[in-house]
Amino acid sequence: PKLGDTGEYVELFNRGGTGVDVSGWRLGDGIQFTIPEGTTIPANGYLVIGREAAALIARYPQLNSGNTLGNYSGRLSNS
Repeated sequence: PKLGDTGEYVELFNRGGTGVDVSGWRLGDGIQFTIPEGTTIPANGYLVIGREAAALIARYPQLNSGNTLGNYSGRLSNS
C-alpha cells in the first residue's frame, strides 16, 4: 500500500570516515524537528527523519529505531 504523506522523510547521510554528532540539529522552514541529544550518524551511515517514523519502520526493513527518528511537524513541498 502507498504511504502518502505518512511516507515523507528527510535523509541525512554521513559520507565521512568518522561518526558525526548531530545532537540538537534542527530542521526548519517547511518542516520542524529537533534531533535529540545523543544522536550520532555513523561513518558512511544515514539518519532518516520521518513524518511518521513508525510507518517508515514498518514498511522498510533496513529502517529501525536506531537510524530513524520522527515525527516531524509540517510538510515537505514536494517540488
